[in-house]
Amino acid sequence: MTFAHCLNVLCQKIARAERALGFNSPSILDPYDNILKNIGVILTQLSCRLARLERTLKIRGGGGLPPLTPNNANILIGKLNSRADRVLRVIRRRRRKNIVVNLLEYYIVGASSLGRSYVFTFRNGIQEGLTATLIGASNFGAAVAITTDGTRAIIGASNASSAFIYVKNGDTWTEEVSLPFGAVSILYGTSVSIDGNGTRAIVGSFLDNVVFVYVRNGTTWTQEIIIPSAIPGPTASFGASTAISEDGTHIIAGAPNPGNSTFIYVRNGTTWTQELPTLLGPGGGDLGTSVSISADGTRAIVGAPGTDETFIYVRSGGLWVQEGATLSGAGGSDFGTSVSISADGTRAIVAAPTTDEAFIYVRDGSTWTLEQMLDNGGSEFADSVSITNGTNAIVGQGNFPGLGSAFLYRFEDGAWNTTPEVLVNPDSAAGDNYGFAVGSNGTGN
Repeated sequence: MTFAHCLNVLCQKIARAERALGFNSPSILDPYDNILKNIGVILTQLSCRLARLERTLKIRGGGGLPPLTPNNANILIGKLNSRADRVLRVIRRRRRKNIVVNLLEYYIVGASSLGRSYVFTFRNGIQEGLTATLIGASNFGAAVAITTDGTRAIIGASNASSAFIYVKNGDTWTEEVSLPFGAVSILYGTSVSIDGNGTRAIVGSFLDNVVFVYVRNGTTWTQEIIIPSAIPGPTASFGASTAISEDGTHIIAGAPNPGNSTFIYVRNGTTWTQELPTLLGPGGGDLGTSVSISADGTRAIVGAPGTDETFIYVRSGGLWVQEGATLSGAGGSDFGTSVSISADGTRAIVAAPTTDEAFIYVRDGSTWTLEQMLDNGGSEFADSVSITNGTNAIVGQGNFPGLGSAFLYRFEDGAWNTTPEVLVNPDSAAGDNYGFAVGSNGTGN
């Protein structure tokens, strides 16, 4: 079999797999007049397209492509052909079992100065574009979260002391409920979160030093409980950050300044009780400025940007203990201003907005190590971060008073792609704060 024939066969296999998964499948060879001269570029593109297919199917990838040499082109094509064969086998097997491959990703980005929030949808790794523009009151979009299935979103409008839950019916998003149901202090809605199936939602009201918990029955939302601060005094800032686990069993709430502490609660039926111990930060650390919790409520990450530190905790025997070493950033970087842990608790991302960086960590057993530093060179990069099931991360760049942005990074071929996809704001305006808050489905909220 000739070299050219092997290459054509490989391209046909990849195109067939892409069509089966609903991808657009543009020709790789057509743009090149001299295939041999451009073989390195062509093989790299084929490897990237295979990696996207492998990620969509959730099968182990074939790793990165070794450098091309004058003697190994046939070997590389053989390796890529083997990966393509495996992808096609998985598709055929799942079709026989009537398993539909249709991977959906949802991302939400707030632009609080515009009073807007935007929902983006990706199908099988391909951006379908802007799904919805949600418009609300003053500071609407200062805090955002979206459910795992992408059918509900909660948006905070703290300047208006409000939060709103939206529901998706078909292609239309409509307001389902406006919160709260009674009087609250200003800055209600500074933090928001919603569980995986949109049954429970939480809103922080840190001037009231409380966290409100709401539960849905059908399309009706009611207040389940108000969790008060365990710290005495009116200025503990309890509820400045909040997250609820995907399964709706655990809540984490920060009380950063001057509380310098974080609290985790567990649900039994409709009763919420604190799990011990209270998580306490280093002096001046503002522990609890940012929080996130895994899908099953067994791991949590808490930022202490006052000392440029972040801590990961694991629940063991009903108690929360620190897991691994303290994660530390450069002095004065505000490392820990925003944090997120993946749904499966295997990866975490930490923002350091003062130095315009974000850091991704990976867990091996109980050890967390730095996997990738992200830096796009822009001002206020990493105002906010969110990581999904460990393969996608979104980073917001509020860039006030300039134009905000949001960037999507993917883990492909055994490494993070440092050339991100941009989630474009169609209503961009100077000082829009677009990207100051971001969220994604399948995260630790």
